[in-house]
This record gives sequence, structure tokens and C-alpha cells, in this order.
Amino acid sequence: MYFLSSAKYFKEKFRFILRKYALTVDSFLQREYLQTRYNQEKDTKTVRCFRVWILNLFFFEKTNQLTRQFKIMEQQEQLVEGLNDLIQIHNDRINTYRKIHSDLNDFDSDIERICQRIVRQSELHIAQLVELVEKLHSSLVKTHGKAYRIWLKLKGIYMEKDRVSILNSFDFNEEAAEKAYDYAVAEIEAPDEVKNVLLRQQSSLKITHDIIKEFNDREFMVAST
Repeated sequence: MYFLSSAKYFKEKFRFILRKYALTVDSFLQREYLQTRYNQEKDTKTVRCFRVWILNLFFFEKTNQLTRQFKIMEQQEQLVEGLNDLIQIHNDRINTYRKIHSDLNDFDSDIERICQRIVRQSELHIAQLVELVEKLHSSLVKTHGKAYRIWLKLKGIYMEKDRVSILNSFDFNEEAAEKAYDYAVAEIEAPDEVKNVLLRQQSSLKITHDIIKEFNDREFMVAST
């Protein structure tokens, strides 16, 4: 009887242990399952966040790239417009001084030399400016930018054919050309190659203007005596 009771006891104990073990295993497996689901969901959220971050980064970089390209295009348009303005200014100078030269009397040989000097100067400058425009893979246009408007506003009007009036118109023209170049050099963003060409031309214009000023001063001295 004792043996049977003991056997029953151990049988019940064994069942209890099995049930407890089963519950423990079930609990463990449930925890593992929940943890795995949590990790999967967490990984999914991480992947989604990473994808969103990558897309934001891509669009941010693309936007910056487009902004930089637009800025470069805008700067190049302004540069080409400025170079075209200077070319038109030199074309105006050539036409003006050729007209004055054709109206000169034989005794105005010094003014004739100034006209020839300015025409040659403008032809050289046009050739250099056209080369720069071609290097920028652009073309000449007829639109007028700020540099050309400065020239139109300040240049002299050739009407009278006497010596004093002609020299005065020279002075106004060259001052207007200098002001246009001052604007182009100071305000237009350009590569060093372009800047160097503009600075050389600006210096050349200043020398011509100084020569005309000397003629004007001499003419004033003669007229006042």
C-alpha cells in the first residue's frame, strides 16, 4: 500500500513537474516569439526610417545640385550679357569715331590720330571679347544690359563739328566707356581669364581717356590765351 502511494505520489509529482515545465517552455517560447515579432517590427521601422532618411538625403542633394547648376547658369547668362554689352559699346565707338573721322578737315590731324587709335582699340577689344563669348559656348545677342545702359546714358552726342565740341564729345564717350567697364569688372562674376582680359581693356581705355583729357586741357589753354 505504501509502495502504491509512493508511486502515485511520484506520478503526480512527475505530472506536476511536466506541467510546470510545459508552462515554462510555453512561456519561454511565447517570450521568444514576442521578442522576435518586436525585433522584426523594430527592424521594419528602422528600415523604413532609413529609407526615408536616404530619400531625404537624395532629394536634398539633388536640390542642392540643381540650385548650384541654376546659379552657375544664371552667372554665365549675366557674364555673357555683360560681354555682349561691352561688344556693343565698342561697335558704337567704332561707328562714332569713323563718322567723326570722315567729317574732319585736313588740319585736324591730331584728332584724326585719336579717332584711328580708338577704332583700332575697339576692333582689338571686340575680337578678344568675341573669343571669350565663344569659349563660354554662347552667342552674341542684341539685348541691352546694365553696362550698355550706362554707356548710353553718359556718352556724348556728336553734333557740332568744331574742334572743341568734338574733343568734348570724345571726353564724354571715353568716360562713359570707363564707367561701363568699372561696372563690368566690379559687379559681374567671371573666371580669372575673363577678369584679366577686362582689366587689360579697362587699363587701355583709361590711357586713351587720359590722352583725350590732355588734348582738352591744351585746347582750353589755347582758347583762354
